[in-house]
Amino acid sequence: MVINVNYVTETLMNLIRPIWGDLFNIAEIYGTNKAVWIPRLLKHFPRESLPEWYGGNRKDYKPVQIRG
Repeated sequence: MVINVNYVTETLMNLIRPIWGDLFNIAEIYGTNKAVWIPRLLKHFPRESLPEWYGGNRKDYKPVQIRG
């Protein structure tokens, strides 16, 4: 899953998807609209395992590294 990507990156990745075939078909790409990607993220992961900023309810989550 690639979440919270800007419009240019999302568009570019969606254009490359048909060319690269199976490599990009397994990737799910979501833009900056939380109303779209949080429900889809919660279909794959339980709310208890995600930090609050990804729609979860874990307050004690400490990431090793944040990129972007």
